[in-house]
Amino acid sequence: MKLMNNSNHLANGILAGFLIALLLGPVRVCAADKDAEAAYEAAAGLFNLGLWKEAADGYKEYFQKHPRHSLAGHAHYGLGLCYFNMKNYAGAAAELGKAASSKGPSKVDANLYLGQALMMKAPANPKGAETAFDESLKAMGMEKEGLLNRTWTKEKIDVWLEANEKEKEREIASTVFVGLLESTYLQGNWKSVITKTEAFGGLVEGAEVEQRVRVLSGEAHTKVGQFKEAAVAYESAANLKGSDAAEALFRLGLVRLNHLESYEAAAENFSEFSGKYRNDPKQPDAAFNEALCYYHSYYGGKQEHLNQAVKQFAAFAKGNPKHDLAEVAQFYSGKLQHVQENWRGAVTTLEPLLDSENPALGQLIFLLGDSHHQLRDWKKASGYYMDFAKGNERALNADVALHNAGVAFSNLNPPDHENAMAAYELLEEKCADSPHVPSARLKLGIIHYQAGRYDAAKKPLAKIPANHALRPDADYFMAWADLDNKQPANAAKRFGDLAERLAQDDPKHRLVALSRLYQGIGEFEGGDFADAATTLGKFVADFEEHEKLDEAAFNLGLAQMELSRWDDAIKSFGKVPVGSNIHDRALYQAAWSNRLANKPAEAVPFYKSLLDQHANSPLANNVALELAEVEFETGGEEGGQDSVNRLVALLNKKPAPDANLRRLANYRLGIIYFNQKKFSDSAKSFEAMVGDADGNLLISAAWQAGEARRQVAVAAEGAAQEAEYKAALKNYEIAVNAKPGEQQANTSVLQEQAILRIGQSQAALFEWADSQAQFEKFIKDHPRHKLVRTAHLGLGWALQNQEKHVDAIASLEQVVTEGIRDDTGARAQFLLGECYFEQKQYAKCIIEFSKVESLYAFPQWQSKAAYELAQALLRQDQRDKAKMQFQRLIDKYPDTPAATAAKNELRLLN
Repeated sequence: MKLMNNSNHLANGILAGFLIALLLGPVRVCAADKDAEAAYEAAAGLFNLGLWKEAADGYKEYFQKHPRHSLAGHAHYGLGLCYFNMKNYAGAAAELGKAASSKGPSKVDANLYLGQALMMKAPANPKGAETAFDESLKAMGMEKEGLLNRTWTKEKIDVWLEANEKEKEREIASTVFVGLLESTYLQGNWKSVITKTEAFGGLVEGAEVEQRVRVLSGEAHTKVGQFKEAAVAYESAANLKGSDAAEALFRLGLVRLNHLESYEAAAENFSEFSGKYRNDPKQPDAAFNEALCYYHSYYGGKQEHLNQAVKQFAAFAKGNPKHDLAEVAQFYSGKLQHVQENWRGAVTTLEPLLDSENPALGQLIFLLGDSHHQLRDWKKASGYYMDFAKGNERALNADVALHNAGVAFSNLNPPDHENAMAAYELLEEKCADSPHVPSARLKLGIIHYQAGRYDAAKKPLAKIPANHALRPDADYFMAWADLDNKQPANAAKRFGDLAERLAQDDPKHRLVALSRLYQGIGEFEGGDFADAATTLGKFVADFEEHEKLDEAAFNLGLAQMELSRWDDAIKSFGKVPVGSNIHDRALYQAAWSNRLANKPAEAVPFYKSLLDQHANSPLANNVALELAEVEFETGGEEGGQDSVNRLVALLNKKPAPDANLRRLANYRLGIIYFNQKKFSDSAKSFEAMVGDADGNLLISAAWQAGEARRQVAVAAEGAAQEAEYKAALKNYEIAVNAKPGEQQANTSVLQEQAILRIGQSQAALFEWADSQAQFEKFIKDHPRHKLVRTAHLGLGWALQNQEKHVDAIASLEQVVTEGIRDDTGARAQFLLGECYFEQKQYAKCIIEFSKVESLYAFPQWQSKAAYELAQALLRQDQRDKAKMQFQRLIDKYPDTPAATAAKNELRLLN
């Protein structure tokens, strides 16, 4: 930003150097007409008393009676000065022009004041004034040089100066010269101002007008682009005493800031200005400009000036809140805090400017979005980014905003992939030349891939140029899309081609090994077991230290099993490290390789190793069963006894099974019953293990028991239903209060959901206050939970049933505010209408019920909303409209309970 001051042409002070005569000495001229001389002397006497109007009247009376008198020229001069002092500059110019062209008055003085009057009248006549000042100088004996285009030259002026050493004469000459220079300046003849200044340099130096001349000269040099010369002139003026010192110092700073890029020197100028001229109206401008100097200096490479710029902009904004540049200063302060990576400070500084319409703040929204992005506030970041870029895609940083908006939407919890894709697609459409388009296409492809839209994923990925750095990642995900889309042969080819291409340029590229691994897996899944064995065998040999060696060795073993290469398979499974999360599976498959090779006894050590090393493996129960089988087949009498012991334990025969097996059996039985919709039996199975289970298993069992009892309650009626809901509530409370084990991921989810179920069960039992408290606790403890909308729905329902409609509405609006069109949203939208209905705000409830039908494709809630909408119309005595709505409900939702109720209403209304 280049700041210029409003007094760009020095117009407000253009005559500051002029000396205005107040007295006119008496003129003694021999005249025959004594009456005329007396009239003249009377007017002149009034003039000398400073009675300008009376003197003017006297001169006019003199002209009426004696128009041709010998002193008429002097009278025109006197009358002109009267008008001048009365600020009637047009009248003064007319009279002084006559005086200057007549005999008698001094040509020097008459033309001097004529020039002044011409410049001060409205409109000003600077060209005429320049002529007058020229004539005044000529009358003093100065000469121009040249034949046709005569100009003032230093040589001629110096000759005059040598001949006229009297201080008074030089003072008058300098006064006339300032008038000449200012009249030239006002005509915009910048080069002429410069040449005149150079010509009269000897006259000006050391004179009272020198400062004024230097300021005008500096401005003229600025206008013609001679900025170094302008700085010299301004600096000279600033160092002189006089009323223009402040102006000169300020303009010196401007030239250095705006044109010479001498930021540190300019900052010193503005700092000196602020210290010396505290009452000057431009003092705030100087403070802003000083900050601006540090701003540009930082961007010019002076890192140490960044903090200074931040502080001074902030101080300016705080100290000058009503200044035109206050918002700009605050913006720059926030922008530079963003540069400092002070994200929180940038947000605090910039957000108060959001309502500003100042065009200089064009990047405000982007900076806020980027600061929130860095603070990982994805919701705010995405909002600001989209506000900045959408509809303004050609603006600076719009492409960055769209790209980062996509990232922010993807990082939300839960991710908003729909809006992320919209941002990326808008970037691709509107900012095709942006360097961020390939990254957007990669992310688009990944989003589609993760959502299972494999063909859609490949379209943006394929658009990334072949020579782009992200092309390998694109090819990698296209291969994965084929693999997960059940096209393993295509995937294997893509992985293989990518590995070959990358290995030629960079054998250590991170995707070389991964592509080889998944090439082999693709070949395996495509049934090309021999190729898979070759590819995976090469991976195991070439990448012994790779983090996915276990996966490669395991899949190599599977391929070798398919080829009936049992010994090779066992060796491959043996390369899976003990610490791998698939080591148990490797042992299991090694055992089966021995069994399939008709060596069942050799499977026993692998089964036992699995049970010894992986007691908690999900394969452990199967292994126990299979080990029992192998021991029976191979162990003789002792092995048979071992197998009996294992079978008894597994099949729940005497001697009695241990508690863990009993719990697992009951748990699995409960799941089966639940899937068969035998909910009462399911509940009994889960509750049988609740008494002696603990940790994660207890939480899961109690949760499942609650779910089963809840299903029974839904189908029951009366006292039986109440009893089932109470039983469900007890189970949910056990789940919530249980202490989870070490692996908490799934159980913590169940406990959180159990809190919601407690609130819902209490609601079913009409315990509204307890239900309210439960939902409020969930919302407080889990404000970002994926089911927080469900909690707000339950809270709204509980509040509504307590007739706390205002609070209920606030909670229900939290459910629908994000526009998610699910059953939860539909029910919440319906309850919003109910709340307004119960408050007798029928116009408002009609709008809310209408939203249910238009926004949510759930006939259960749409039909109910249509029914309630009609009831609201009835409350407004709009019977015909209500009847129309009931009939529309019947026609549109014929098989719903609401349609049946509508038919009854129509019969009553008709």
